[in-house]
Amino acid sequence: MYRRILQHINSVLNTVFNVISVATTLSLVALVFFMVLSRYVFNWNIFGLDELAALSAMWLYMFGAIVSSKNSTHIVVDFAPLVLSKHPRLLKAYGRFISLITVASALFFIYLSWQLLKFSLKHPQYTAALNLPELMSRSAVIIASLGCFCYACRDFMRGTVLRVKANGE
Repeated sequence: MYRRILQHINSVLNTVFNVISVATTLSLVALVFFMVLSRYVFNWNIFGLDELAALSAMWLYMFGAIVSSKNSTHIVVDFAPLVLSKHPRLLKAYGRFISLITVASALFFIYLSWQLLKFSLKHPQYTAALNLPELMSRSAVIIASLGCFCYACRDFMRGTVLRVKANGE
């Protein structure tokens, strides 16, 4: 029963992540293209487009971090896992050790994003041209920290943060 619920949650999260990733990518590409076109072809300088592009980029990067954590496709050093691939117990222990470090790093990421949230609420700041609250982009950092922590905990419980192919393939 719990497995089905978790699979449903995973399916919903996949859909949400895909929609946000596609929407932010398309908006970032469209905004940057329009900025270049307006400045260099029409000689227009439209204020605020760079702020919207930066907002889209922030959400894209932070959701990219979550998706990377979810899929365990983040950057790794694979020398030790390749050496340990012949020793499954050592590889599993190494995987748990690395995932424990990842959980600790994710907790630190949550702490820093919490401090950023407190600062943002205490000292609200706004963008120069469109007067958008900076909390709009900073909230992406907060969501990413929580998402990365959840997937780091999942990897720790599984002990499968590392994907090592047999024989170094």
